[in-house]
Amino acid sequence: MFGQFFNVKGKEINCDLHRRTVALSLKDLKKTKSVIGIAGGKGKVKAISGALRGGYINILITDEETAEEAINLETRAVKTG
Repeated sequence: MFGQFFNVKGKEINCDLHRRTVALSLKDLKKTKSVIGIAGGKGKVKAISGALRGGYINILITDEETAEEAINLETRAVKTG
């Protein structure tokens, strides 16, 4: 998101690129009232989960299969602690 990186748990990754990127920071993005994420496909499930967990997006537009995979990932995470 905006050339900044975070992990599947939504924690920002300390990366030198963040200091050189001209974009809204993840910290500032979290303060924004409505942030829409648009992503789809199995390859985006972990990124979607991280964005939701980190509070970087609060509205998601995706396809049904990707949504189911993201829900399954979250369910597994809750079960394993």
